[in-house]
Amino acid sequence: MERLTILAACLLLPLAGVAKPPMPAESEWLVTESALFSMLLDPKGQSGTVQYALELRLRKPVTETLYVTVDFENPLDKETPLFAEFEVAPGATHVAATSEPISAIHSRRKYLVKVWIYADVKRRQLLGTHEQLVEFNMPRGLLQQYGIRVL
Repeated sequence: MERLTILAACLLLPLAGVAKPPMPAESEWLVTESALFSMLLDPKGQSGTVQYALELRLRKPVTETLYVTVDFENPLDKETPLFAEFEVAPGATHVAATSEPISAIHSRRKYLVKVWIYADVKRRQLLGTHEQLVEFNMPRGLLQQYGIRVL
């Protein structure tokens, strides 16, 4: 099955009457450089997916390995977030985080992403946190056409 990859941001060109998107967040450790949804669209309308994509710049020098946990608000169940865990190597200046793909989402909604930075692999020594809202706003018909279920 042929698939097309499209960034939601490209499709979200100015629409009349749309609210202002969330501002990039800044915290002690991080600055959001981009926060959006990427889409893997199925032209046959059967199995399209949506995925969070976050690009963050580190505000402090990384001299020791950092351990990061990211919780992405789950459109299907707010109480059960999607998550990613990864390490940041010494010398890094940027980090990227993506969620697992999801097949259903609410449109015209802002979703919360929370980032925790730890000094230890067991994630007990919290160094800092970061929160970013990510907006998803696509026409219902377009989502359904490419196999993404609208909640």
